[in-house]
Amino acid sequence: MAEPPVQQAGVVPLPQLLERESYTPNTLPFVPRAQLEKSGQPSYPALEDWIQIFRHSIASFRRTAEADSSLPEAERLAAAERFASAYLATVNQVEQEALAAGTAADGSSSSGRQLGCLELCQLREEALRAAGFTDIFRQIKAKENSSALGLLRDVCAELDQHSEQRDRWDAVIRGVFAGNIFDLGCAATTDMYHSEGISFHATRDKLLPRPWVVDDLDAVLHRLCSHKYKRAVLFVDNSGSDVILGMLPLARELLRTGAAVIIAANSQPSINDITAAELDALLPQVCAADAVLCKAVSTRRLQVVPNGSGLPVIDLSKVSPELAEAAAGADLVVLEGMGRSIETNLHVKLSCDTLNLGMIKHPEVAAALGGRLYDCVCSFRRAPE
Repeated sequence: MAEPPVQQAGVVPLPQLLERESYTPNTLPFVPRAQLEKSGQPSYPALEDWIQIFRHSIASFRRTAEADSSLPEAERLAAAERFASAYLATVNQVEQEALAAGTAADGSSSSGRQLGCLELCQLREEALRAAGFTDIFRQIKAKENSSALGLLRDVCAELDQHSEQRDRWDAVIRGVFAGNIFDLGCAATTDMYHSEGISFHATRDKLLPRPWVVDDLDAVLHRLCSHKYKRAVLFVDNSGSDVILGMLPLARELLRTGAAVIIAANSQPSINDITAAELDALLPQVCAADAVLCKAVSTRRLQVVPNGSGLPVIDLSKVSPELAEAAAGADLVVLEGMGRSIETNLHVKLSCDTLNLGMIKHPEVAAALGGRLYDCVCSFRRAPE
């Protein structure tokens, strides 16, 4: 298997990242089923199941690529076929080589190469770009951003109705989970989006009951109610309701308590994830919807910074120099979304308080963590003493 290329030239570690020599982004090891059975471990999910997630996604990505109006219709149909054929061949080759080589407990093969969610996402993005596609979800993102912006004022007003601080923070966190269901990189939520749409309010009201699969909510609420952060870095995920109705209200609440907030968004497009450029362009409309966010934007206490990545996951040892500079001195890092906070970085060790928030949208991830589909992950680690 060829070594995956670096995501972007000139990347550096996030300043808060500890144990950099042993850090690996992938949370869940991809181990062959036969190897799991031999060692007496549960045989599901195995490497073959993880690979099948990516293989199964090809048809959906192909359909979206075929509708990408940035290419003439005749070109895009042929290009979509090139992508689908090339990525399927890559996935099949990766699986064969991994099964032949065997895999260590950390997800590396006998040759020492890593194989996990990050590497397979990167190979998919490379196949799309090689076929001529740069942002196949552009139109969907624009539509969902417009819809979510129309609800932002009311969502903020709802939060302001909470007189008790703990209730307010609880509503904010639940809003993050509700927004995170808008994920077109997962089969279940993609089917839901195209068949019936996804409602932020309905999702928030119907979150799975606690305890969640990783449930540090009480500790998070206690910390947020008893401590004032100085500077927070928020790694955001999807466009639409995720970032606008979930993460912007979280940023707003941190701003209200006196923190400066850095929103770290993708440098390049990937699936329906928001990019820094897209979010920056939406700030005038955000300002029109809410005075707290508007004041923070005008005083630069709220900034959007490119994170150096073009993937739906993130390697915190490879962020943009701009983000590393902006993150200096941050005492809170929030990693949001299944890709950045669960499939990668669930156990990352940082020098500051760390909060992972995300909804599980793959049955394989649910099984690996011992949870349920659409379960919530709320993992909180205090800064080491």
